[in-house]
Amino acid sequence: MQTNSRKLTPYEETQLARYGTSSTDLSATSAPVEYITGKAEFCNHIFEVGPEVLIPRIETEELVASAVTWVESFSRSTIPQIVDVGTGSGALAISIAAFLNKKSINYHMTATEVSESALNRAVKNATNILGDQHGIDFIHTSLLEKVHTQFDCIVANLPYIPSERIAYLDESVKDHEPHVALDGGPDGLTLIRELLIQAKKLLSPNGIILMEVDHTHTLEAWQEFFDDWEVTITHDSLQNTRFAQITHNHNSPIK
Repeated sequence: MQTNSRKLTPYEETQLARYGTSSTDLSATSAPVEYITGKAEFCNHIFEVGPEVLIPRIETEELVASAVTWVESFSRSTIPQIVDVGTGSGALAISIAAFLNKKSINYHMTATEVSESALNRAVKNATNILGDQHGIDFIHTSLLEKVHTQFDCIVANLPYIPSERIAYLDESVKDHEPHVALDGGPDGLTLIRELLIQAKKLLSPNGIILMEVDHTHTLEAWQEFFDDWEVTITHDSLQNTRFAQITHNHNSPIK
């Protein structure tokens, strides 16, 4: 917890001014400005956020763009089935839906979340941003446990930070954002492993998994998955390892 010596960044000052919040509200806390205002901007939309959800980051907007690009190339003979796993505030599902709506592309969107409070937040954001008839199926479940639909595109920004690094994160993150949404286990791949096991039967034969990953998750870190999956690692605009594109290894039978 910081004292009243906190020096605000220009971004923080702008956020406070935009949402009518006094700078004195941050003077005795290290909390992110988004939790003080209750608002976060992502893909040109305003999302309501609170300590039960991660604050969406600008880097993740590239994941949205990748998903939209993939859906645009999808065969128009069927409606693409998309799922956002661990939706949190709903940032991925809602932003992808908004882009596809603007392009008049048909799709079906599902979003899953294990935290009921986070899921409620996501539903509210969907209504605020997309309207009452937002069309997203929100499901309270861990990953894809209670889901039986086959999906063409699985999108996920799961907890991926290795456990030992949590203590070294910035104070505004480690002291305020939910650890359950940050901690990815010893190597940061714990929940990603679980998702890939579930996805073996739920991803369509020519489908794709798009996810955000840790900077340590270079291609070498994925070798254990190569029997079942083809993995491509891509970088963000700062050239850091950031995203994984995963498809079925068609030389291996789907079990």
